[in-house]
Amino acid sequence: VDFFADFNKNGSYDAPPTDHAWRLTAENVSGDTSLDFTHNTNFTEVGWPVETGVKENGEMSVSPTKFDLLPNFPNPFNPVTAIKIAIAKTAHVKLQIFNMLGQPVKTLIDSQVTAGYRVVLWDGRDDNGKQLVSGTYFYRIQTDNFEKILKMTLLR
Repeated sequence: VDFFADFNKNGSYDAPPTDHAWRLTAENVSGDTSLDFTHNTNFTEVGWPVETGVKENGEMSVSPTKFDLLPNFPNPFNPVTAIKIAIAKTAHVKLQIFNMLGQPVKTLIDSQVTAGYRVVLWDGRDDNGKQLVSGTYFYRIQTDNFEKILKMTLLR
């Protein structure tokens, strides 16, 4: 799985230092699972957004049929984790991180989002840029008709 942060907001991946990219590789070798997490390499083909499914004519489909919030990866994490969301149709989406007391610490999305899959990165910092401490955090997605909460662990 390849994903990147489009820091210059031009809609495409530009090699570091302009944008940052991550590559997650999972491999099952003789029943064991190995995981490789690579950051800031000069990938030539970063897939964005994540493409899933094949239509009858062979084209890739990137539109989910329902809203969803999927488990973050990796979990536990340090220094960054990826949160995948599925947006079935254009909607106002709010994606927030909460501490154990239920207090919001970071707003990742609070805007109109078009249909498709998105991968949102969180680096363990609050809305003020301060690094948060190790612990369990909750992340919630909200739209007009959908809400889901999952938990994750930050390890420093």
